[in-house]
Amino acid sequence: MGFMMDKYDVILTRFSTDMQRSESCDDQEREIKAALKRLGIPLTNPLVLRDEAESGTNVKRDVFVQLMGLVLTGRVRLLVVDDQSRFSRADQASLLINDVVFHGGRFISTGEGIDTHQEGWELKVKVMELHNSTTIRELARRVRRGQMGRVLDGNGSAGDFCFGYRSEYIESNWAELLATRGPQPKKKVVIYEPEAAIVRSIFQWFIDGTSIGKIAGRLNDNKTAKGPRCTTPDWGHQHVRKILGNPKYIGEWHWGKTVTVRNSNGSKRQVPAKQDQMVVTMRPDLRIIDDATWTKVQSMLAKLHEIYGKKPGQKSRAAKVHHTEVYPAGMLNGLIYCGKCGARMTAQLSGKHRYFGCSKHRKGVCNMITRARIDLAEKAVINSIGDVLRNIPEWMNTVIDAMRAAIDRASSQIPESLATERKKLAHVEKGIANLVTVLEIGLDQSLSIVQRMGQLEREAATLRERIDEHERSLNKPIAMPDDDWIRAQLADQISVLQESPDDAPLVLRKMVERITAHEVKIPGKKRGYMELRFRINAFSSLTNLFGDSMGQSMLKPLECVGGLNGQESPEFKVVLGGPTRLDQVAPQIVAFRNEGVAWVEIARILDISPGGAWATWKRWTENERKDDAA
Repeated sequence: MGFMMDKYDVILTRFSTDMQRSESCDDQEREIKAALKRLGIPLTNPLVLRDEAESGTNVKRDVFVQLMGLVLTGRVRLLVVDDQSRFSRADQASLLINDVVFHGGRFISTGEGIDTHQEGWELKVKVMELHNSTTIRELARRVRRGQMGRVLDGNGSAGDFCFGYRSEYIESNWAELLATRGPQPKKKVVIYEPEAAIVRSIFQWFIDGTSIGKIAGRLNDNKTAKGPRCTTPDWGHQHVRKILGNPKYIGEWHWGKTVTVRNSNGSKRQVPAKQDQMVVTMRPDLRIIDDATWTKVQSMLAKLHEIYGKKPGQKSRAAKVHHTEVYPAGMLNGLIYCGKCGARMTAQLSGKHRYFGCSKHRKGVCNMITRARIDLAEKAVINSIGDVLRNIPEWMNTVIDAMRAAIDRASSQIPESLATERKKLAHVEKGIANLVTVLEIGLDQSLSIVQRMGQLEREAATLRERIDEHERSLNKPIAMPDDDWIRAQLADQISVLQESPDDAPLVLRKMVERITAHEVKIPGKKRGYMELRFRINAFSSLTNLFGDSMGQSMLKPLECVGGLNGQESPEFKVVLGGPTRLDQVAPQIVAFRNEGVAWVEIARILDISPGGAWATWKRWTENERKDDAA
């Protein structure tokens, strides 16, 4: 005898959003029961399912999945709704209702008079399916139209504000208007200063060299709130990145870039909108970031994208440049390369200390087994650079003289450059004026016109900065500082390297571009000691000093000086470690043994232990035999 499962008489109720009253489900249930009573249809095993704040287009909502599970297992005798849209607004509603019938159930919509026990129910269901799905699309179109109107109003809020802004009611008596049955009071977008201050800090931190990840970490450490519209409390890389690239912070508001589309299951995704559905408005009153800061940040983001972004046809996301060159994690991280295979030396932990070791040695590709202890390497490199910069050598004097000549040439070209920049600015301002006229008389409100306006305004701001810089240079001629000033500034750079762990890595990278590690082997020993070799980039070191006193327009002509006459520093060598006392006397031990001198006597003569003398002799002679065999 088989097991008979209970069949349910299901009453399904639903309301769409959390802005509707929860009592709606109670009202629907009451109406359904009253209608069934009028029709003389009893509820033998009732089951009430309530869909609260769920869209009828979504067939993956929990209650609907539960219901269809009962339908497909033949456990629904009767499915009753107030109207068909309570069951589903999806395009395949008729197919879902057909499933109810196929598995032995009966579907009734009391409000629309649909009953699958009556002839012609299929046509009624299909008509309501078309009506309901069309209604939801029409509603979306009307909502978007209303939002676009508020955006084009120039001061309205369509809910499109981001972190740093909030919406406020325009009318002072908005509370009274909310209480009435008339139109809802309008809102406007305003700068929310507590969040705007955080936005400015994010931009400044990024300009100062803080990585996007570290900015997110700093905000989390400070327990900075992301705003009431965020669903997760923690800041992440992507959130900070979107803030840095959001043109709304310079008053350029884009709206309607995407539209929502649904598949047959009600799943949603965003797709690009058509050109005529997008709006760009200029709102200078909502500017939080100035043009100079914005331009610099976008340039830095573009460089990061060039380094880390995926390239056309590229399969892997490997960076063109190692991340430690942009955001160094330590003083020498990313600067040291293996002298044998050329691979980057990576930090490795061993016991109490951290070492730089060849990254390819662990893969079995390189036989560089010797490693450099990180703290000793940092101290030795900084001390070596300090010794050089405290006493300006002849090769650096040559570079300084060449820079003086280049500065003189650049200064003499300022009047010509100033005239050129003024001519460009006049041309750009004329273009802006033409576009303003087009917008004012309404000849063209297209997205491309508005975007071009923003480009020209940013270009004009950059040109004005250059002109101001040239004019300051004319009023106060720039001269190369004397040697005493340069020595003092270089001494300050040494202090930064020694005393400022946060700033030192970037300062060092402006002085030294690459350090190679060379292994010095001790005969017979598995490991030797390390010799670090590097050159100092005098041009980069000096321009770093003059950056605050000279504008970029002055520093740019100096770039040609860097390799002037091949004037670069000699190769400096820093030795980490060296042969031990036993390594130094090894040849003498071997010579004494060849002469037949006893171990005790060798130990007495060389002031070492007999065991140490024997071990050193054994290691040395075994290594010689290996060399002879080779």
